[in-house]
Amino acid sequence: MLTQGILNRILQAVWPAVLLPVPHKQKGLETPGWQKTTLQAMGDPAYTRSLLNGNIGVLLGEPSDGLCTIDLDDEDFGTEFLAINPKLTTTLRTHGSRGFNLWVRVSGQFPKSKLLKHRHAL
Repeated sequence: MLTQGILNRILQAVWPAVLLPVPHKQKGLETPGWQKTTLQAMGDPAYTRSLLNGNIGVLLGEPSDGLCTIDLDDEDFGTEFLAINPKLTTTLRTHGSRGFNLWVRVSGQFPKSKLLKHRHAL
């Protein structure tokens, strides 16, 4: 179970960011309008308490002041990607069941999400 201390560490690592309460054992939200959640919600104690009841999602892009993630689904490719982009070796990195995510904050305009495939991917 997520504790207030862990939530505080997450907030410290990604602030400012809109965190989203994702029900336990689910990967995403089905609640209508979740994409329109604003940073102001993070100031509501009832809302932040709701983050303790399951998983946490992050609303990326403009609502979270340009917070984005580079999702690298393969550890070997991630290592190769970091060798080519050494400035990203010190950014926040979270690990999932496979590979990892690099968290970056983009200033100004940036392109929409795009799926990229490595030339050696099957």
